[in-house]
Amino acid sequence: MGSPILGFGKRKRTISKIFGYTDDICDLLKTTLDSSVLRYDLGRVNSATARKIFELTQVDVSFFSHEVDSYALRHAFKKHKNDKPPLTLNDFKKISKIVTNYDTISIGWITKEGNKSVVYTKKFDDGIIFYIEELRTKHGTLSLKTMYKTKTPPTASHAASNVEPYVCE
Repeated sequence: MGSPILGFGKRKRTISKIFGYTDDICDLLKTTLDSSVLRYDLGRVNSATARKIFELTQVDVSFFSHEVDSYALRHAFKKHKNDKPPLTLNDFKKISKIVTNYDTISIGWITKEGNKSVVYTKKFDDGIIFYIEELRTKHGTLSLKTMYKTKTPPTASHAASNVEPYVCE
């Protein structure tokens, strides 16, 4: 996993902690509930995920990095913290596990910025987390667009059917 980075506009500084093994993501969310935009580099896309994304989108992401920014974190948390089941701060700690060890990955929608997106799903004891990343080819990143959680469905086909009706604002 690459070195986590917080970006302040064009300036970036490295954080010494490694994402996924600390509470950094929750700290980032808690401290950026204002209007500032900070970026956190989660590391390079692994080769198996890059191959799958290429099959789905015809975009080579083998040299891309996963990225989370505070704007997308705020969006996901504020919009989905009152859902049933709710998205919690602990769910954000699972992001690195979702993008490296997902249960399913599928093509998402075209974002309002005109970029393709991919949808990862990962089943946990408290529900299925849907993690949506936008392919930002100009920046070479797969960036969090949103994330939400649903109750664990009785079948896998039910989980796949939840992807299409969801619309990101």
